[in-house]
Amino acid sequence: MSDIIYTGSIPLNALTGLLHDYPSDKNEGPFVLMEQLPEHVITHSSTRQDLIIFQSLDTFKQSSQRFPLESYTSGRIFQEKNENNTHNEGELRWERQGAQVQLVYLGDEDANIVPVLQQYLLTSHTLAEMTRNKQEPEPVSADYYLFGERLSDEDIGKIGSMAQQGDFAEVRVPRILRYPTPKAGHGQRMRLKVVEYHDKQTGEVEFFRFKTLISGE
Repeated sequence: MSDIIYTGSIPLNALTGLLHDYPSDKNEGPFVLMEQLPEHVITHSSTRQDLIIFQSLDTFKQSSQRFPLESYTSGRIFQEKNENNTHNEGELRWERQGAQVQLVYLGDEDANIVPVLQQYLLTSHTLAEMTRNKQEPEPVSADYYLFGERLSDEDIGKIGSMAQQGDFAEVRVPRILRYPTPKAGHGQRMRLKVVEYHDKQTGEVEFFRFKTLISGE
C-alpha cells in the first residue's frame, strides 16, 4: 500500500458536510486541529482560548455548533492506523480562501476517506509527480514535543475556572493548552508523531503529515 495526494477546492459551505462524512471512531478516531487568525485584537480570555481547537474528531462532531468552520482559517484531520485496522493513515488539510476551501490529502491510497474525497471531485497525484525531481520520496517517522507541561491540581486551583483537569501550560504561551488525551499514558508532556517524506538524494523534506498524538515523559 502506498501513499497518495489529493488536491482541490470546495465551497466553504460544503466543508461541514465533508468533515461529518469523515470516518471516525469514538475510541481511536482521528484528531482535528483548527486555527483561527483573528482580524482584530483579542482581549477576552475565553475568546483567545478558542483560537486553536485540538480535539478528537468524534468530540468535534458533537460540539461543532460551538466552533463554526467559517470562523477558522485553516485546519487538519489526521489519524494513525489502529490496532484493528478499521481505518488507514492519512491527513486532510484545508485552508479557507474567501468563499472556497483549498484541500490537500496525503496518506494511504486505500484509506476509507478516499471514496469521500472522490465524491468531491478532488484530483489525485502520486507523490513522485509532486516532487521537484519527480522521484518517489522516502517516508521517515519522527516525533516532536509540544508546548506545555500538564497542570497539577495545585496549578489548576491557582489559575481558576479557565483551567481543567488534563490541561497544559507554557510560560511563553498566553493561553491554556488543551490537547486531546491519548488512550495510553498521562505524561507531563505531549508528543506529536509525524511522517516526513525526504528527497532520497538530498535528504530535504518534500512533504510531511501529522500522524497521531502520544503522551510523553
